[in-house]
This record gives sequence, structure tokens and C-alpha cells, in this order.
Amino acid sequence: MVLVEARECASERQDCASPSKMATLGLSKVFILDKYFTELQKFWETEKKLQAHENDASAGAMAPGKRV
Repeated sequence: MVLVEARECASERQDCASPSKMATLGLSKVFILDKYFTELQKFWETEKKLQAHENDASAGAMAPGKRV
């Protein structure tokens, strides 16, 4: 009984690993990674802008002769 189940599982793995399914899976992974890195890049650009704004504001407040 166990041997039959192992053979069935092996045949199922072959179906899951067919080239067309692997290509589709690969494309979806590429799409997800591309989307992730695009969003990450947007996040870092926004973070840099916020940091620059905070640095400008704190530098302006610390400058001698300026009132806040």
C-alpha cells in the first residue's frame, strides 16, 4: 500500500513539474519580484525625501541667527 502511494505521489510530482507549469510559475515569481522591488524602490525614494526634509528643517532650526 505504501509503495503504491509513493508511485502515485511521484507521478503527481511529474505533472506539477511540467515545463508549461514551471514557465507559468516562473513568470508569476518574476512578476511578484518585479512588483516587490518597484514598491521597495518607491519606498526608499520617499524615505530619502523625508530624511532630506527632516535634515533641512533641523539644520534651519540650528542655524545661528534664525528664529523658529
